[in-house]
Amino acid sequence: MIVKRVRVLLLIFFVIAALSAAQERVKEEVKVVNVEVPVRVFYKGSPVDHLTIDDFKLYENKKKQTIDSLNIVRKKIKVDQNKPRCFVFLFRITNYNDQFREGLRYIFANVLNRNDKIFVLINNGSMLSYRLIEKGILLSALEKKIEEQARLDRGKLTSYSQRIEQEIGMRRFASSRQRTNFITVQDFLKKYLRIWKDYKQKYLLPNLEKYYHLCSQLERIKREKWVINFYQMEMLPNIIIPGEVKRGLNRFTDNLLQSTRAEDVSYGRILRTLLNEIEEQTNIVLDFPVEEIIKMFYKVDTTFHTVFSRTTIGVESRDHESMAIISDMEKCIGDMTTSTGGMPVSSNEIKSAVSKIVEKEDVYYLLTYAPKKPGKTGKIKIKTKKKYRVIYDDNMRADYIEDYLRKRKGQIGQLPAIRIKELDIRDKK
Repeated sequence: MIVKRVRVLLLIFFVIAALSAAQERVKEEVKVVNVEVPVRVFYKGSPVDHLTIDDFKLYENKKKQTIDSLNIVRKKIKVDQNKPRCFVFLFRITNYNDQFREGLRYIFANVLNRNDKIFVLINNGSMLSYRLIEKGILLSALEKKIEEQARLDRGKLTSYSQRIEQEIGMRRFASSRQRTNFITVQDFLKKYLRIWKDYKQKYLLPNLEKYYHLCSQLERIKREKWVINFYQMEMLPNIIIPGEVKRGLNRFTDNLLQSTRAEDVSYGRILRTLLNEIEEQTNIVLDFPVEEIIKMFYKVDTTFHTVFSRTTIGVESRDHESMAIISDMEKCIGDMTTSTGGMPVSSNEIKSAVSKIVEKEDVYYLLTYAPKKPGKTGKIKIKTKKKYRVIYDDNMRADYIEDYLRKRKGQIGQLPAIRIKELDIRDKK
């Protein structure tokens, strides 16, 4: 009797185990059925929109995959204003002036509808989330918030710029007779390098963590998504080494390196290392995470537009070196913008710039394939028959946005996350 019971129990155990294994296999098989990959194709900067499925080849982990379907997606902001959309307004400004007011009011009057969801991020602060219930109340509250934050950040930037200008003492050093003294020059270059790195990180490079948090939110939203980035270019502090001073430092260093004294040559090598690092650090293009940000917006299927404007506060003549850095920044952000199907517009007339953006058509291909090894997440590679510029997220199947945030949280204990403030401003009538 006991033996029979044992046999029955064993049979039940094996049946349950077999069912469980079968379920796991089913889960594994249906885990990835189809993968959709947004792809934009450009030729000499213009989108290519006439390709067919036969023009593409898709690989995952170097293994060719079968493309099951290809759809051409065409969208623009000003199409059907009744469908629910998601807008992200990024403000990087320190002077909320009349042109910005006019531009924002134009957006509320002509672009947004009651079904839209809105995120607003001002100067890397808290990300605000709104449901558009009553436009007038929301516009007034948002204008006040942007103006206050811009004024606050302008004060911080001015104070910071004055402090680092004084600490570096560029004018003092440029007119000093000590520019041919090794110790003086070495101390100046070390101090300059430290201050420049800090300034670049705070005010010139994008805060990647904020972008990851933003895209983490956008990834959960299943509707058409648009970013309009309002980027106000600031006058750089007086900390850029003028061309004349740089040439003098290079001459002094070269003379040391050509000296017959071993000690001078050693000094020259130290200064050359510092000057080379400064040259590298002032090349914004090398550190600007263009490709990383582009991939994120492809993953969350979001089009990114940019309006460049100039501040009218404290503007004075800029030297060639400063203008070169500003130009490099505009190039990086412009590349981010066009690569995601957006439009970069340089204008202080914000309303006019936005009116152009809402008419800009974004065209891309949506390729669909079923991975031959769905259990493995591999790198994607897409080719076209002709040599076009093909842009896509090569890590589309990986959960790298959340992985990054988890990793950062593990590194510092708790992330200084974007606080999502849900504000439901209802009609008070």
